[in-house]
Amino acid sequence: MPVVTKWPAGSPCWFELTTTDIPGAIRFYTNLLGWTEVSSEMAPGQIYVVFKMNGRDVAAAHGMMPGQAEAGVHPNWMTYFSTESADETARRILDLGGAVDFGPVDAHDIGRLAIARDPLGAHFAVWQAGKHAGFELTGETGTVAWTELATPDSARAKEFYTNLFGWNTHSGPSAAIEYTYLGNAGRDFGGILKMGKECEGVPSHWMNYLHVPDCEGIAKRASELGGSICVPPHPIPSVGTFSVLTDPQGAAFSIIAFAPRTEPAAA
Repeated sequence: MPVVTKWPAGSPCWFELTTTDIPGAIRFYTNLLGWTEVSSEMAPGQIYVVFKMNGRDVAAAHGMMPGQAEAGVHPNWMTYFSTESADETARRILDLGGAVDFGPVDAHDIGRLAIARDPLGAHFAVWQAGKHAGFELTGETGTVAWTELATPDSARAKEFYTNLFGWNTHSGPSAAIEYTYLGNAGRDFGGILKMGKECEGVPSHWMNYLHVPDCEGIAKRASELGGSICVPPHPIPSVGTFSVLTDPQGAAFSIIAFAPRTEPAAA
Protein backbone atom coordinates (compact mmCIF):
# COMPACT_ATOMS: atom_id res chain seq x y z
CA MET A 1 0.00 0.00 0.00
CA PRO A 2 2.27 2.87 -1.21
CA VAL A 3 1.43 5.97 0.86
CA VAL A 4 2.52 9.32 -0.57
CA THR A 5 3.25 12.45 1.49
CA LYS A 6 4.85 14.59 -1.25
CA TRP A 7 4.66 14.53 -5.05
CA PRO A 8 7.61 15.54 -7.26
CA ALA A 9 6.93 18.63 -9.36
CA GLY A 10 5.21 17.67 -12.62
CA SER A 11 3.48 14.59 -11.22
CA PRO A 12 -0.30 14.04 -11.37
CA CYS A 13 -1.25 14.71 -7.76
CA TRP A 14 -5.03 15.19 -7.43
CA PHE A 15 -8.30 14.12 -9.08
CA GLU A 16 -11.33 16.38 -8.51
CA LEU A 17 -14.94 16.15 -9.65
CA THR A 18 -17.11 19.16 -10.42
CA THR A 19 -20.73 18.02 -10.38
CA THR A 20 -24.32 19.19 -10.36
CA ASP A 21 -25.32 16.69 -7.67
CA ILE A 22 -23.03 16.17 -4.67
CA PRO A 23 -25.30 13.68 -2.83
CA GLY A 24 -25.73 11.71 -6.08
CA ALA A 25 -21.97 11.67 -6.69
CA ILE A 26 -21.31 10.43 -3.17
CA ARG A 27 -23.83 7.59 -3.60
CA PHE A 28 -22.45 6.60 -7.00
CA TYR A 29 -18.72 6.55 -6.26
CA THR A 30 -18.90 5.09 -2.76
CA ASN A 31 -21.10 2.25 -4.03
CA LEU A 32 -19.02 1.72 -7.18
CA LEU A 33 -15.47 1.92 -5.86
CA GLY A 34 -15.74 1.38 -2.14
CA TRP A 35 -14.64 4.93 -1.38
CA THR A 36 -15.65 6.56 1.89
CA GLU A 37 -16.21 10.30 2.14
CA VAL A 38 -15.60 13.22 4.45
CA SER A 39 -17.53 16.42 3.69
CA SER A 40 -16.73 19.93 4.86
CA GLU A 41 -17.86 23.46 4.02
CA MET A 42 -15.26 25.21 1.86
CA ALA A 43 -17.38 28.39 1.66
CA PRO A 44 -20.89 29.28 2.85
CA GLY A 45 -23.23 26.85 1.13
CA GLN A 46 -20.41 25.11 -0.80
CA ILE A 47 -19.55 21.54 0.22
CA TYR A 48 -16.19 19.94 -0.50
CA VAL A 49 -16.05 16.14 -0.40
CA VAL A 50 -12.82 14.19 0.06
CA PHE A 51 -13.03 10.56 -1.04
CA LYS A 52 -10.87 8.06 0.82
CA MET A 53 -9.60 4.49 0.49
CA ASN A 54 -8.26 2.77 3.60
CA GLY A 55 -8.45 6.11 5.38
CA ARG A 56 -6.26 7.88 2.80
CA ASP A 57 -7.27 10.72 0.46
CA VAL A 58 -7.67 9.59 -3.17
CA ALA A 59 -10.02 12.10 -4.87
CA ALA A 60 -12.48 14.91 -4.21
CA ALA A 61 -15.72 16.48 -5.40
CA HIS A 62 -17.53 19.80 -5.18
CA GLY A 63 -20.61 21.39 -6.69
CA MET A 64 -20.66 23.77 -9.62
CA MET A 65 -19.43 27.25 -8.75
CA PRO A 66 -21.76 30.20 -9.41
CA GLY A 67 -21.90 30.93 -13.12
CA GLN A 68 -20.18 27.73 -14.28
CA ALA A 69 -23.30 26.00 -15.58
CA GLU A 70 -24.40 29.20 -17.34
CA ALA A 71 -20.96 29.37 -18.97
CA GLY A 72 -21.44 25.89 -20.42
CA VAL A 73 -19.34 23.91 -17.93
CA HIS A 74 -20.46 20.28 -17.70
CA PRO A 75 -19.75 17.82 -14.87
CA ASN A 76 -16.12 16.75 -15.20
CA TRP A 77 -13.10 15.28 -13.50
CA MET A 78 -10.11 17.64 -13.31
CA THR A 79 -6.49 16.44 -13.24
CA TYR A 80 -4.05 18.39 -11.07
CA PHE A 81 -0.26 18.40 -11.55
CA SER A 82 2.14 19.23 -8.76
CA THR A 83 4.31 22.34 -8.96
CA GLU A 84 6.74 24.17 -6.70
CA SER A 85 5.16 27.50 -7.70
CA ALA A 86 1.65 27.90 -9.10
CA ASP A 87 2.43 31.49 -10.06
CA GLU A 88 5.56 30.64 -12.04
CA THR A 89 3.85 27.69 -13.74
CA ALA A 90 0.89 29.91 -14.68
CA ARG A 91 3.29 32.37 -16.31
CA ARG A 92 4.96 29.52 -18.21
CA ILE A 93 1.58 28.25 -19.43
CA LEU A 94 0.89 31.63 -21.00
CA ASP A 95 4.39 31.89 -22.48
CA LEU A 96 3.97 28.45 -24.10
CA GLY A 97 0.65 29.30 -25.76
CA GLY A 98 -1.79 27.98 -23.17
CA ALA A 99 -4.39 29.89 -21.16
CA VAL A 100 -5.07 30.37 -17.46
CA ASP A 101 -8.79 30.42 -16.69
CA PHE A 102 -8.66 30.77 -12.90
CA GLY A 103 -6.02 31.78 -10.37
CA PRO A 104 -3.41 31.40 -9.19
CA VAL A 105 -5.26 31.58 -5.90
CA ASP A 106 -4.82 30.22 -2.39
CA ALA A 107 -7.07 27.39 -1.22
CA HIS A 108 -6.98 28.47 2.41
CA ASP A 109 -3.76 27.00 3.86
CA ILE A 110 -3.90 23.66 2.05
CA GLY A 111 -2.27 24.88 -1.17
CA ARG A 112 -2.31 27.25 -4.14
CA LEU A 113 -3.85 26.42 -7.49
CA ALA A 114 -4.47 27.56 -11.04
CA ILE A 115 -6.82 26.11 -13.66
CA ALA A 116 -5.55 26.22 -17.23
CA ARG A 117 -5.89 25.02 -20.82
CA ASP A 118 -3.17 23.74 -23.12
CA PRO A 119 -2.89 25.13 -26.69
CA LEU A 120 -5.27 22.38 -27.92
CA GLY A 121 -7.91 23.25 -25.33
CA ALA A 122 -7.47 20.44 -22.79
CA HIS A 123 -8.19 21.62 -19.25
CA PHE A 124 -5.87 20.81 -16.35
CA ALA A 125 -4.87 22.33 -13.03
CA VAL A 126 -1.62 22.92 -11.16
CA TRP A 127 -1.22 22.50 -7.42
CA GLN A 128 1.36 24.04 -5.13
CA ALA A 129 1.04 22.01 -1.95
CA GLY A 130 0.52 23.62 1.42
CA LYS A 131 -0.90 21.33 4.08
CA HIS A 132 -2.25 18.96 1.43
CA ALA A 133 0.03 17.26 -1.11
CA GLY A 134 -2.69 15.45 -3.08
CA PHE A 135 -3.32 11.71 -3.47
CA GLU A 136 -2.14 9.90 -0.37
CA LEU A 137 -2.45 6.39 -1.77
CA THR A 138 -1.39 4.68 -5.00
CA GLY A 139 -1.11 1.16 -6.31
CA GLU A 140 -4.39 0.03 -4.71
CA THR A 141 -7.78 -0.69 -6.24
CA GLY A 142 -9.84 2.49 -6.27
CA THR A 143 -6.85 4.75 -6.86
CA VAL A 144 -5.64 6.50 -10.02
CA ALA A 145 -3.40 4.16 -12.01
CA TRP A 146 -2.77 6.08 -15.25
CA THR A 147 -3.27 9.62 -16.59
CA GLU A 148 -3.80 10.13 -20.31
CA LEU A 149 -4.21 13.07 -22.67
CA ALA A 150 -6.31 12.55 -25.80
CA THR A 151 -5.55 15.19 -28.42
CA PRO A 152 -5.64 15.65 -32.20
CA ASP A 153 -2.08 17.06 -32.26
CA SER A 154 0.21 14.93 -30.12
CA ALA A 155 3.36 16.68 -31.35
CA ARG A 156 2.10 20.10 -30.24
CA ALA A 157 0.88 18.70 -26.93
CA LYS A 158 4.21 16.95 -26.31
CA GLU A 159 6.10 20.18 -26.99
CA PHE A 160 3.88 22.15 -24.59
CA TYR A 161 3.94 19.77 -21.64
CA THR A 162 7.58 18.73 -21.84
CA ASN A 163 8.55 22.40 -21.82
CA LEU A 164 6.14 23.15 -19.00
CA PHE A 165 6.86 20.22 -16.67
CA GLY A 166 10.12 18.74 -17.95
CA TRP A 167 8.54 15.34 -18.64
CA ASN A 168 10.47 12.69 -20.54
CA THR A 169 8.76 10.74 -23.31
CA HIS A 170 9.08 7.58 -25.37
CA SER A 171 6.98 5.97 -28.08
CA GLY A 172 4.49 3.18 -27.57
CA PRO A 173 5.10 -0.30 -29.01
CA SER A 174 2.06 -0.35 -31.32
CA ALA A 175 2.13 0.92 -34.88
CA ALA A 176 -1.69 0.82 -34.99
CA ILE A 177 -2.06 3.96 -32.86
CA GLU A 178 0.16 6.94 -32.17
CA TYR A 179 0.92 6.82 -28.45
CA THR A 180 3.54 8.64 -26.40
CA TYR A 181 4.42 7.50 -22.89
CA LEU A 182 4.99 10.24 -20.31
CA GLY A 183 7.52 9.96 -17.50
CA ASN A 184 8.36 12.09 -14.49
CA ALA A 185 10.78 11.60 -11.61
CA GLY A 186 11.94 8.25 -12.97
CA ARG A 187 8.62 6.55 -13.70
CA ASP A 188 5.97 6.48 -16.42
CA PHE A 189 2.70 7.89 -15.15
CA GLY A 190 0.62 8.30 -18.32
CA GLY A 191 0.56 8.99 -22.02
CA ILE A 192 -0.59 11.06 -24.95
CA LEU A 193 -3.06 9.41 -27.32
CA LYS A 194 -3.49 10.97 -30.76
CA MET A 195 -7.20 11.03 -31.57
CA GLY A 196 -8.13 9.78 -35.03
CA LYS A 197 -10.88 10.80 -37.43
CA GLU A 198 -13.35 8.67 -35.47
CA CYS A 199 -12.99 11.20 -32.63
CA GLU A 200 -13.82 14.22 -34.77
CA GLY A 201 -15.67 16.75 -32.65
CA VAL A 202 -14.36 15.35 -29.35
CA PRO A 203 -12.37 18.05 -27.53
CA SER A 204 -8.87 17.46 -26.22
CA HIS A 205 -9.07 16.17 -22.67
CA TRP A 206 -7.21 14.55 -19.81
CA MET A 207 -8.55 11.20 -18.62
CA ASN A 208 -7.67 9.30 -15.46
CA TYR A 209 -7.84 5.51 -15.19
CA LEU A 210 -8.93 4.07 -11.86
CA HIS A 211 -7.50 0.72 -10.82
CA VAL A 212 -10.28 -1.87 -10.36
CA PRO A 213 -10.17 -5.63 -9.75
CA ASP A 214 -12.80 -6.54 -12.39
CA CYS A 215 -13.39 -4.23 -15.35
CA GLU A 216 -16.49 -6.03 -16.64
CA GLY A 217 -18.06 -6.22 -13.19
CA ILE A 218 -17.39 -2.57 -12.30
CA ALA A 219 -18.67 -1.35 -15.69
CA LYS A 220 -21.88 -3.34 -15.20
CA ARG A 221 -22.23 -1.98 -11.67
CA ALA A 222 -21.76 1.60 -12.93
CA SER A 223 -24.65 1.09 -15.33
CA GLU A 224 -26.82 -0.33 -12.55
CA LEU A 225 -26.06 2.74 -10.42
CA GLY A 226 -27.24 5.12 -13.15
CA GLY A 227 -24.00 5.71 -15.02
CA SER A 228 -23.26 4.92 -18.65
CA ILE A 229 -20.74 2.76 -20.47
CA CYS A 230 -19.16 4.87 -23.24
CA VAL A 231 -16.49 2.33 -24.23
CA PRO A 232 -17.35 -1.26 -23.26
CA PRO A 233 -14.62 -3.29 -21.53
CA HIS A 234 -11.82 -3.71 -24.06
CA PRO A 235 -8.55 -5.64 -23.73
CA ILE A 236 -5.13 -4.04 -24.07
CA PRO A 237 -2.65 -6.82 -24.92
CA SER A 238 -0.20 -7.54 -22.11
CA VAL A 239 -1.71 -4.73 -20.00
CA GLY A 240 -5.28 -5.52 -18.97
CA THR A 241 -8.87 -4.49 -19.71
CA PHE A 242 -10.22 -0.94 -19.68
CA SER A 243 -13.57 0.79 -20.05
CA VAL A 244 -14.70 4.42 -20.31
CA LEU A 245 -17.70 5.33 -18.15
CA THR A 246 -19.74 8.34 -17.13
CA ASP A 247 -21.40 8.90 -13.80
CA PRO A 248 -25.15 9.74 -13.60
CA GLN A 249 -24.40 13.46 -14.05
CA GLY A 250 -22.25 12.86 -17.16
CA ALA A 251 -18.68 13.19 -15.83
CA ALA A 252 -16.38 10.81 -17.73
CA PHE A 253 -13.71 8.59 -16.21
CA SER A 254 -11.98 5.33 -17.08
CA ILE A 255 -11.34 2.11 -15.22
CA ILE A 256 -8.65 -0.49 -15.78
CA ALA A 257 -8.11 -4.01 -14.47
CA PHE A 258 -4.51 -5.07 -14.97
CA ALA A 259 -3.63 -8.48 -16.37
CA PRO A 260 -1.95 -10.83 -13.88
CA ARG A 261 1.81 -10.52 -13.98
CA THR A 262 3.56 -13.68 -15.10
CA GLU A 263 6.98 -14.43 -13.71
CA PRO A 264 9.59 -15.84 -16.12
CA ALA A 265 10.11 -19.57 -15.83
CA ALA A 266 13.15 -20.69 -13.90
CA ALA A 267 16.09 -21.79 -16.00
